[in-house]
Amino acid sequence: MDNIEKLKHIISKENIQEIEFIENIGKFIDLSAELNLQTEIEFAIQLLKKHKPKILKKVNKCLFHYFFSVACGDMHRMTITNTKIDWEWKQDLIENELQNLRLSYELINNKIPKQIKSNILTNLANRFNNIGRFINAFDFWNKAIENDKDTGMPLVNKGNALMYYGLNIIQEPKYKYAFIQLAYQYLKSGSNKLIYSIHRNEIEQKIRHIEKLYLDIIDYKFNPLDFTNNEIISNTEYIKWGVNNELFLNPLSNINKNLNSSRDDIKIYVNIQSQFKQLFDNIIEDYKFARFQFYESFNENNKVRSKQLKKSAFSSAYSIFDKIAYTINGIFEVGIKNKNVVFSRIWYNNSDKKKGISSKFNESENLMLRALHWVSKDLYINENGFKNLIEPKAKEINMIRNYIEHKSFDFGTKNQNDFTYQIPETEFNENFIRLLKLVRESILYLAYSIK
Repeated sequence: MDNIEKLKHIISKENIQEIEFIENIGKFIDLSAELNLQTEIEFAIQLLKKHKPKILKKVNKCLFHYFFSVACGDMHRMTITNTKIDWEWKQDLIENELQNLRLSYELINNKIPKQIKSNILTNLANRFNNIGRFINAFDFWNKAIENDKDTGMPLVNKGNALMYYGLNIIQEPKYKYAFIQLAYQYLKSGSNKLIYSIHRNEIEQKIRHIEKLYLDIIDYKFNPLDFTNNEIISNTEYIKWGVNNELFLNPLSNINKNLNSSRDDIKIYVNIQSQFKQLFDNIIEDYKFARFQFYESFNENNKVRSKQLKKSAFSSAYSIFDKIAYTINGIFEVGIKNKNVVFSRIWYNNSDKKKGISSKFNESENLMLRALHWVSKDLYINENGFKNLIEPKAKEINMIRNYIEHKSFDFGTKNQNDFTYQIPETEFNENFIRLLKLVRESILYLAYSIK
C-alpha cells in the first residue's frame, strides 16, 4: 500500500509535468488493478479526465489513451463482469475503453514501446470479440500477430474465437469446417510461443479436446474452388484487390489471406418473408456494386469520371446502413414506423437515445444483433447523445457523405467552407475502405443474427 500512496501523491500534484504524469499514472493503474482497489481505479479515471487537455505531445497522448482504456477495462472487470448487468447493451465503460483504445491506436508511432503496441492491438481484438464484433476483432488480432511474432497470446485468443464462432455462429458447413480447422492451427501455433504459464495447461487441454472430437474436420482437405468467386473468376486483378483489402462477403475474408477467399456467398440461412429476402438481396447487390465502382475508379483515365464513380460508390455504400435497419425493424418486429427508421437510432425506445435501449434488444441474447448495435456507434450523428464516438474517423466519413449528397465535394488540398469540402484523394480512399469494411461487417452480422 505504501507504493500506491507514493504514486497517488505524485500523480495528484497540481503542477505535475505531462511526462511525469504519464510515467506514473500507468504504474498506479496497474498496481491498483493488481490489488483489486476499485476506489483507486475510479480515482485514476477522474484524474485522467482532468488531465486530458494538458497532454500535448503525440507520444504522450497515445500512452494517455492507452492507460485510460486500461483503467476502464479494469473498472468493468471489477464491477460488471460476471454479474447480471454484464449482458446489458448500454455499457459506458466498454464504450470509453474502446474509444480510448482506438484513439491510442491512431496515435501509435515508432516511439511507442513494442509491448504497449502489442497490448493496444490485443486489447482491441479481445474487447471487440467480447461484444460480438468478431470480424473487427480478427483484424486487430492479425495486426497483433504481425507486430510481435514471438508472443503466442494473440494466436491463442484468435484460435479460441474461431472455435467459438465456428461452433455457434457460422452456419455454412464449409466455413464451419474452415473456422474449426484454423482454430486448431492457431491454438497449436500459439502454444509453441511465449504465453502466460497460467493459460498453457488450459490451451493444451483444448487442443487435445479438438483432436478427440473433430479429427475428421482437422484432416479435411479443402478444394480451392470452395472459396473461389465463380462470378468474377476472370477478373484476377479485381479478385486480388478484394482479397488484399478483405472486402468479399464471406466470414473468411479477413481471417487468413492464404485461403484467397473471394466468394460473395453470405446469405440468410432460414426462411423469411419474401419482402425481407428481397431487401437483403438488394443490400448484397448494392454492396457489390459500390465495391466494384470504387475499384473501377482506379482504372478510369478520365479524372472527372473517376471522381464521379468514387462519389456514387460512397453514397451507395453508406445508404446500406439504413437498409439494414429496415431489415432489422421488419424481421425482429421492432415496431418503428418506416419513416423513422435510422440505423443509429433503431436500438432505442421510440428511436430516442434519451429513452434508453429498447427492451426488444436489451432483453435479447442475440450476440450478432448486439454486434450491429456496437457497429452503429461507429457512425456519426450531429446530435447530443450521439457524439461520443468509438471510431475516430466517423465524423469525417459522415462529413464526406454530407457534402457528396447535399453540397459540393472535390479532391485536392484539404479545405472546407459552407458549400464545399475538399480533401486529398488518398485520404478519401482510406476513408472509403474503412466504410466498405464496416458495411461488409454489418452485412455478415445481419445474416448471422437471423436464426
